[in-house]
Amino acid sequence: MIKNFKDVISNPHFICLLFFLDASKAFDRVLYMKLFGKLIQRYVPMCFVRLLKHWYNEQTMQIKRGKHLSEPFHVTNGVR
Repeated sequence: MIKNFKDVISNPHFICLLFFLDASKAFDRVLYMKLFGKLIQRYVPMCFVRLLKHWYNEQTMQIKRGKHLSEPFHVTNGVR
């Protein structure tokens, strides 16, 4: 399949249009406390709402480079 794709794109008459959508910024603008309130209003079980709250409020990450790990840091925005 890759060979065929290379043949197609090497054709001088081939037109290729690419579109990218970066939706990650939309997630940075979500009002999570309002979202959690809506979940409660819709009778989502509280254990699930508490789990999501903890996930969004307490999430930490580490960066691994080779065998080394960075110190944990809090995630404050982005897609989770």
